[in-house]
Amino acid sequence: VVHSSATAEASQTNSATTQTTLTDTGLSATITPKFSTSKELVLVHQTYQVDNGSNNTQFQINMLLRDGSNNTLHGGLGYNALRWKNMISASNVYSLNFLHSPNTTNAFTYKMTMNYYYISSGSGTLKAQQDAQGNTKSEMTLMEVAG
Repeated sequence: VVHSSATAEASQTNSATTQTTLTDTGLSATITPKFSTSKELVLVHQTYQVDNGSNNTQFQINMLLRDGSNNTLHGGLGYNALRWKNMISASNVYSLNFLHSPNTTNAFTYKMTMNYYYISSGSGTLKAQQDAQGNTKSEMTLMEVAG
């Protein structure tokens, strides 16, 4: 079992109606499987806050689980998307339970990335590990299930 946490703020600001850039949230963990046939149970508790400025437009965020080589393991742009309309600000937690087969006994890294864009015009910021008191924390736990 490997556990990690992130408290440093990460952010992405955008004013476009499309956004393909992914920003690391700062939450990652590395595990070295004992067996190449093992599976890894990935548990994520990713905190985030969206500031839509003064725009009451529709916007979307994406949270993606990637490996250390930036291959997407879970999620995708428009997949598992979180959308809002007529909201100025939102704070919440993105939770993920994912079972993965890395097929290796080498160290394997999992990390969270985020993406923010507008369905219509506007501008705003998506932040990970942020709130007014500065005390939010994101966590990732990796558990090897021997195969």
